[in-house]
Amino acid sequence: MKVSFACLVGAALNAGFALASGRSWQPAKPATAAVGKRSYVINTDRTEGDRMPWPNRKIRYCYENDEAQDALETILRAGLDIWRNVGLGSEFTMVQIDRDECREKRWDTLMIYWSGDNGGMATFAGLPREDSPYRETKNPEARARMILTTSTSMGMLDQQKNFAHEIGHAWGLYHEHQNPAFWSKPSIVNGRGGTVFGPENDGNWRCENLKDYEVKVHRGLIVQNPGKPAGDRVTGDLLCKDQVYASNSDFSAGDYLPMPKDVGSADTEGMDGESVDWGSIMIYPSGAGGRGDASPGNDQRLPILLDHNGDPIKISEGPTQRDIAAMHKLYGRSKSAVTKDLLQKAGGKVTEGFKKIYPKSQGNSGGSACL
Repeated sequence: MKVSFACLVGAALNAGFALASGRSWQPAKPATAAVGKRSYVINTDRTEGDRMPWPNRKIRYCYENDEAQDALETILRAGLDIWRNVGLGSEFTMVQIDRDECREKRWDTLMIYWSGDNGGMATFAGLPREDSPYRETKNPEARARMILTTSTSMGMLDQQKNFAHEIGHAWGLYHEHQNPAFWSKPSIVNGRGGTVFGPENDGNWRCENLKDYEVKVHRGLIVQNPGKPAGDRVTGDLLCKDQVYASNSDFSAGDYLPMPKDVGSADTEGMDGESVDWGSIMIYPSGAGGRGDASPGNDQRLPILLDHNGDPIKISEGPTQRDIAAMHKLYGRSKSAVTKDLLQKAGGKVTEGFKKIYPKSQGNSGGSACL
C-alpha cells in the first residue's frame, strides 16, 4: 500500500505528502445528519487497512530541533485547546518526549518539523500497525511525522486552526471531502455515485483552478501507471480523476479526490449533501489550494470544491460534534468527554449557557462567519 499522508498545505513538500490549503469559516449549511453517522477515518480492519489509533489516546511527539520547538509548541497547544473547547475529553493527550527516544522509536512516535513561514503542512494519519509494511522500509528517514508552517496566507489563514486540522489527521481522521460516498461515478475513480462532488454534480469539482494545474495537467504531463511495467503510462487527464495518480505525481488534487476503498473507513449512511459535515475541521473550504492571493480576512482564491447547492464552502470555526464522534469511533468514548447532548440535558444555567456558546463553537448557521 502506498505511504499516504494527510495534510492542509499550500505547496507539495515531497512524494507521499498530499497538498491543499484553506481559510477561516463557518459551515455553509448546518449539518442535518445525526451525530455519529458521519466519519471518515483510518481503516483499522486488519484484513484491509494497516493503520491503528494511538495507544491509550496518547500522541507521543518530539520536534526535529529546538528551532522547530520554539516556533511551534505554543501554537500546537492552542490547536489542541480548540479540540478541548468543543468537548474532546482530557484523556486525549499529546505528550512531548525526549528527541533521542523519538528517533529510536520512529514508528511509535510523532516527529514534528517546521517548514518555515511559507512552507506546507502534512501529517501521517494515525500509526502504522505492528505488521504494517511501513515498518519494513529500509529508509531511516521514513517515520510518522507532522510538518507545520507558521504561514497565515494558506490553509485556514489562522495558525491555530491549521494546527487543529493537522492534529485531527494525527489522531487518525481523514478529510471529510475525500469520503468516496460523496463523489460521482464513473468519471471519478473510487467514487461511489454520490451527489456532492465530481463532474456529474454541476461542476462542483473545479480541478482546473488548482495552483499547480497548469504545470501538472494543462501542459500534458504524462505519469507512470503505478504498479505497472515501465512504459505503461496514463495521460495527465487522469490526474483530476484518480487520487492515486495525483498523489504519486505530487499534484494537489490528491488531497481532494476520493481515496481508495481500503485506505479509509466511512460509516456515513448517505451519499448526498445533507450527509456531509460542512462544518468539520477536516473539510476544505472552497478556496483551498486555488489560484489567487489570500490573507486573514481577504481570501481571493478561486473555488476548488463547492457544496451540493453550488455554494462556497466556508472556513471552519473548529471541530464539530461529529468530529468528536469520529474520535470516539476510533478510540471509544472518553469519560471526560463533554458533548452537545450532555450539555443540553444538564439543565439550569449549564444548559442556558451552552445554548449561548454552542452556535459559536460549533459554527452552525447562527454563529459568526468572520474571523
